[in-house]
Amino acid sequence: MKINFTRVLSVLLIVIGVVYFLPFINFNSDTLIGIIFLAWGFTGVLLSFGRGKSALLFISVILFLLGVELLLPEFFIIRMSGGFISMSLMMLLGFAFLVLFIDNTKEKIFLSLAIGFLLFGYLVPNLPRLYWLSRFFDRLGLLFMNLWPIILIVIGIGFLLESNKNS
Repeated sequence: MKINFTRVLSVLLIVIGVVYFLPFINFNSDTLIGIIFLAWGFTGVLLSFGRGKSALLFISVILFLLGVELLLPEFFIIRMSGGFISMSLMMLLGFAFLVLFIDNTKEKIFLSLAIGFLLFGYLVPNLPRLYWLSRFFDRLGLLFMNLWPIILIVIGIGFLLESNKNS
């Protein structure tokens, strides 16, 4: 019996997103979600790297890095100052595009996007002239943090529809 990783990942993402909204389950543990994201992100990268599955690779890298970001405060004291959320979001996207470039070195746009997001992630919170942009991305990041269960459900449904289309 062959297990389709994309279907399992999509169902897991949908379940995590839906369980978050259930009132009788205390599901606010960043540690549990971080471990799940680390495990599934790592597995997804292993299964999609070098196989031409760019979308799965991109989502898997983002899930892995989100897992790392959720687990870091459990082990280290992190001071979330102004620009932290914007910097982490930009760096996360930069590293995800860098992995896409490593997977397919013919696509130079991935390298350009990676360098752009990494530089942008460093410059926005550190340049006083860009303070307004840093605050904008921080607010966008806070919005993302409030809507992440819905985003997980949408990504899971997208993967499920894609895997059904390929079957």
